[in-house]
Amino acid sequence: MSLAAIAWHVPFASASVSLKSTLSTGYYRDAEQDSHVPAYLYWNFNHVAKNGIETFLNVGLNNAVMEDLWRIYVYEAMLSFPIWQGFEDAPYRTSRLQVGRQLFYEGFELSLLDGLQLPFYWSQTGGMTLAAGSANSVYVSEPNWESQVYGGTVHENFAGALWKAGYFFNYRENQDSRNLVEASVLKIWNQFFLHPMVFLRGQMNLPSLSLYQSMAEIQLVPLEDVTVNVSAEGNLPNQLLPENQEFIYRMFATSRQNTYRLSTAWAPGRSFHTEASLRYILFDSQKGDENANHYDLSIDTIVSDLNLGGQVGHIRSYGGEVSYGGVKILKSLSHKTKLRLEGSMAWVDKINQIQGWAYHGRSGMDFRLASRFILSALAEVERNHLFDMDARAILYVSHFYF
Repeated sequence: MSLAAIAWHVPFASASVSLKSTLSTGYYRDAEQDSHVPAYLYWNFNHVAKNGIETFLNVGLNNAVMEDLWRIYVYEAMLSFPIWQGFEDAPYRTSRLQVGRQLFYEGFELSLLDGLQLPFYWSQTGGMTLAAGSANSVYVSEPNWESQVYGGTVHENFAGALWKAGYFFNYRENQDSRNLVEASVLKIWNQFFLHPMVFLRGQMNLPSLSLYQSMAEIQLVPLEDVTVNVSAEGNLPNQLLPENQEFIYRMFATSRQNTYRLSTAWAPGRSFHTEASLRYILFDSQKGDENANHYDLSIDTIVSDLNLGGQVGHIRSYGGEVSYGGVKILKSLSHKTKLRLEGSMAWVDKINQIQGWAYHGRSGMDFRLASRFILSALAEVERNHLFDMDARAILYVSHFYF
């Protein structure tokens, strides 16, 4: 596999142009031992005019070897018109009108919006966002009006907490429309013992007054370098996407998924960090009530010019069980070269009678040939129930102009 990336940023007068392209290709064999040569091209373009109007374009092109066809993915295609330049102590809070395909994240939904968004800020802590358009996934390259969303949110900081509330009307073709009302609050008590942080978020579908989706999170700091996080979530599939664009969730679950998570992290300094987490998930499948759990422990440390990391974990669900572990090593040989070593292994026991060990290893070097030119050469091997041995070479080239 080879991978090349080129990017440049060209300022002129009070305007600028930024471009970045990434190309990757390679070779692999599938379970039937057929050969494939995948190719992926990603192109990012950003232009800021002298009058402050910005143009964003982020597209991908690949030959989708599993489908044997070329496909274009439009991740972003947007114009941003400035309305208000923000505040001296919060310059990033710029009021603007965004037109085109763009990321949309409000409440519990994350999708692409083909339409309009208007973020407007009246203070360093307060503002609103209005939105109108069709919600789609990246697999839809043209506007699809099966699911439309109209509404907005308002947020403000008062009584020492950040409050947010909003309403969205979701029109769905050939289905009942939704009236989604949401609210959230974030509060931190730094003056109290354990410095508790509480975050609450809920969503209702009117006229029902019961929680449609919900989240509650508490973070505590028992020691200066230790944090403990406890959370509970109740999530449905993305409510704004048409059902045919959310098919993966619906293959496994027929109900709301409830997730409970406990994690603790210890970071006594910049050179050491460790985290342990536990997740417990409840949901309904075609077979009935199901549950799953995930345990994970990770450690990262820096000793002089050596970066070491390790991870172990276990996943269990009705689809089977996986126990895994891995290590990574990054060693600076000089200010221009680095050595990379990675290895992992897992024991897989799946519901479809697949059982056995899987191994993966990667090693290579990073070369800084110039201040803005980096070359990475890697070799990778893996072994699992599909391959006795699968090997590939990877070349990554990046060149940036800032």
